[in-house]
Order: sequence, then C-alpha cells, then structure tokens
Amino acid sequence: MKDIVKILLLIGFLIVGKLSQAQCDFYGLALVSSSGFEAGAGFTQEFVLVDERSGLIKVVNSTGLFSNVTPGNYKIYAVNYDGARPSTLAVASLWSGVEAFDLAGNCIDISAPYLNRTLLFCDQICSGDPIVVSSSGFYTGGSSTQNYVLVANPSSGNILDSNLAGTFTSSEYGADGVYDIYAVNTEDVAVNGTLGTGSSWSTAETSIDANCAKLIGPYYVEVGAAACPVGLFSLKLDGVVKSHSNELHWNLISSNAVNYYEIYKSNGNGEFIFLEKVTKDNFSDEDYSVIDNYKVKVVFKNGKSKYSNVVSLERNDEFNILSVYPNPTTDLLTFSIQAKDENIRWSIINTLGQPIKSDYLNAVDGINTVTIDLSALPEAMYHLNVTNGVKIIQHKIVKF
Repeated sequence: MKDIVKILLLIGFLIVGKLSQAQCDFYGLALVSSSGFEAGAGFTQEFVLVDERSGLIKVVNSTGLFSNVTPGNYKIYAVNYDGARPSTLAVASLWSGVEAFDLAGNCIDISAPYLNRTLLFCDQICSGDPIVVSSSGFYTGGSSTQNYVLVANPSSGNILDSNLAGTFTSSEYGADGVYDIYAVNTEDVAVNGTLGTGSSWSTAETSIDANCAKLIGPYYVEVGAAACPVGLFSLKLDGVVKSHSNELHWNLISSNAVNYYEIYKSNGNGEFIFLEKVTKDNFSDEDYSVIDNYKVKVVFKNGKSKYSNVVSLERNDEFNILSVYPNPTTDLLTFSIQAKDENIRWSIINTLGQPIKSDYLNAVDGINTVTIDLSALPEAMYHLNVTNGVKIIQHKIVKF
C-alpha cells in the first residue's frame, strides 16, 4: 500500500470564490475528491481539514465537502487506512499525530495537502459595506476592555483602526482588499496603548504576549466590488418541457437582496428578447417552439445585476433527461425525462459506483417527473442514472 501514488484532485466549488485580488482561496465552502488510493475491502478514505496555525484537526469526513468554514488558514488532506480509524485521526487532535502514525509503519496513506499549499478561507463583503465582527468568552470584570483591531493584509501589517464596537466602515479600511481582524481583551494599559491607528501590529502582538492579555484571531475578511454580487453568487437556471408549456426554475445563492428577475428568450437570430419581469423563482412560457433558449437576469436592490446560464429546451420523442433541479440540493431533487410508454429505472450512485437509492417508474408517452428525497444522504457528489433498458443517461448532482 505504501507504493500507491497519492493524488488529490479538485472536483469543484458550490460557490464562486475567486475575486480580482486572488488572495482568498475559498469563502467557507470547498469540495474536493481524491484518486489513486486503495479501494479494496476494509479500506476507508476520508478527508481532513487542518488549522494551519494550531495544527489541530477541525473536520474529518468521507465526502470531501467542507462548508461554513470559519475564516482562517487551513490545509486539506486525503487519508486512506485499513480497518478501524486510527485514534490520532480525530477532531481536536493534532495533525502531527496522524503523520507520526504514518511514519511508524502503520497501514495508512496520507496525501499531500490540497494544491500543496495553505488555503485561506475568508469572509466576504461588498465594496463600501461595513465590516462587522463580534466575539465571546472574554473576561469582563474589573477594568478589562475588549478591543477589535483592524490590520492591513498582507503588505504593511499596520493597525488601521481599533474600537470596542467591532464595526469598521470604509473610512477605516479605505479600499478593497484582504484584512485581518483581531479581538484583544486586557486590563493592561500598556497593551491598549499599542493598539492605536498607524501602530505596528507586530509591536502590539509582542506586548500582548508579554502581558496578561487574551487574543482571538485573525478573522479574514475580503472586501471587493467583485464580491457584489459575483463573489457570493450563483444563479443556476433549469427548465422542463411540459405538455402545454416550457417551465423555467432557477436557484440563486447570493449575499445581496433581490429586487426582481427578468426573463429573456432567444428570437432565433442569436439575440435574446425581454419577456417578463417577475419576483418569484419560476416562469411558465406557453408560447413555445420546437427549440427554445432562455436566460434569466437577476437585478439586486443595490442596482447591480447578473445573468444566469442559458438553458435550451427541445421537444422530441427520444428518451432523455430534460432537467434536474435544484442542483446543488439539500433535500429534494426533481428530474424530468422524455419517454414513451415504457419501464424506467433510476438510481442515485456514489463516487465508488455503488447505488444508494433506486426505484422503477412506469413512464407514459411524453414528459415524466420524479422527485427524490436526498435529505438522509451525506453531503457529497453523486450521479443520477436513468435507463429504459436500452439507453443509460447519467447526470452529476451535488448534495450539501
């Protein structure tokens, strides 16, 4: 087993993550997978999220999906072992213990960290919006004060502002970029004296370490125009052909409040024409053709807007999956198929090729719709397989 090549590969992100500054890798959500490990009987493959600063294991799972990760520096590893999980591979344990277990010659393989580097998970706000943070668990007696400190990252490392409220406006941070925020709790006057605007954060840290002061952080925040709405944005449009209409459905992930949606349809000459303005997340078009192309424009209350993907709906008599929505999903998944009067079998398949759920459908000639409850399944990537015994259709889905 020790000779097996270990490779950690990216599958995808459920939320678009990169900003123009490209200093933050992820915004609280990442999905990875691995290949090249032993997959025989008795072997288990798991993924591990490690806090780089403390070396502590924060999450261990079999899905490779890490969501709602607190902003900070992390590494992601894939681990493959035979038999019971090693006692060192546990949340709140040191990752170095897993490495020592490996070096001791036990039957375990460890991948290199994902991308061979540290990943920076950031919170994210739009340009001009205030940064708001809070903390708990500090000592509040006597003359103790709790200061929040805003530090420039990664250039000067100087303190941009400090206050007791934990709110920093654009007049304090000044421009788009990545910022570090710390919470400092102390009764020491000398420590508080190092937290002034323009002071060196390294000097303040030295004073905090030398005196009776408590420190939490850093908490990473990225401010950028691209974050509004692109950074925390996903608009997925799906559609289904029904007997007397084309039905559109879409799923929006965004940190910004929605004003309305605009529906557009291709005129057949490569141009999209405006159909209607709606405030709901679905639309029915009864004026359909053999082939219709649609897209949706979301208009936010801050005045910004963004288009969805283009979905093409075609009416034909061939066996085919017409739509799968919502995807990603947290519980219910609905798919529609074009079929004849025939028996259909559908299956939910995991990444090992194993069927997790399956059932039969006595399809009728035309459009058939099936809803599957995935709420009990672990967060991971799966495949939906649908077959009529002659043709097999596969569609990738994500459960989170």
